[in-house]
Amino acid sequence: ALPILDLPAELVQKQPLRFRDQVSYCYDRGDYGHEMTCEDIITYYTAFMKSHKTVRTQRLQSNGTWIELCGKSLAGYFSLVTYFDITENKRSELLAKHFEAIVQSSDDAIISKNLQGKITSWNPGAEKIFGYTAAEAIGQPLIMLFPEDQQEEEEKLLQKLRQGKSIHHFEATRLHREDHQIFVSISLSPLRNEDGQVIGISKIARDISDRVAAEAEKQRLIQILNLAPDFIAMMDSKGQIIYKNPAVHTLLGLPPNYPLVDIRNAHPSWEAERIENNIDRKSTRLNSSHR
Repeated sequence: ALPILDLPAELVQKQPLRFRDQVSYCYDRGDYGHEMTCEDIITYYTAFMKSHKTVRTQRLQSNGTWIELCGKSLAGYFSLVTYFDITENKRSELLAKHFEAIVQSSDDAIISKNLQGKITSWNPGAEKIFGYTAAEAIGQPLIMLFPEDQQEEEEKLLQKLRQGKSIHHFEATRLHREDHQIFVSISLSPLRNEDGQVIGISKIARDISDRVAAEAEKQRLIQILNLAPDFIAMMDSKGQIIYKNPAVHTLLGLPPNYPLVDIRNAHPSWEAERIENNIDRKSTRLNSSHR
């Protein structure tokens, strides 16, 4: 116990080393805090020992280590006090709490399931995305989130994960509790025990419905622009064309596959100065708006 308590040599060499001396030294260096006086602490432990009960407490020492004290009264005036270094346990406990805080505060759905596909954990992000509470989801087969025409996919994914393979960032559709489909980006990883055996599966799903809807709207607008008979083109701040509709080639008398990449090439040479000034002016305005 002495190395665990990190006592100085001059105190350790005292024979016998009294419990009072040890508590007083540890109290003075701040191990017990200051919610109780040193005498109160000694009285508390002494009373417990005399009651023939077992006392078990934990504390953080000033050197950063955690110890657990287990005291038990024996026959006569003797007591057995055992100290355990529980620093690693406390660190693991703190790390687990940090991970739990991350999981609980994430906007992504973080779900675990067993190798049979039954849901074993369900964070608030999953409730937000899929609409089911943890009480409703845990214990249910994850396949309840799959559209009917994709349910065979679940077994294929499980087979890969049982083999210890991870699957990263694939996009799929899943079902909300209210029976409408949502678009999600999914990552799956096997969960292993201390022996490295796969015992479950972790799933992280991000709702990308807004992004998919925005991309669909973009494609719809492009289809409309492609049908327009007018010259429509978009360029970046350097005058490089990032989009042009088919009418650009038609109106300029260019073949459809002509590599028109610079807006300057879409104008006659005598307009070069005006076009350059327009590009510079728009580029300056764009840069100013981003400051």
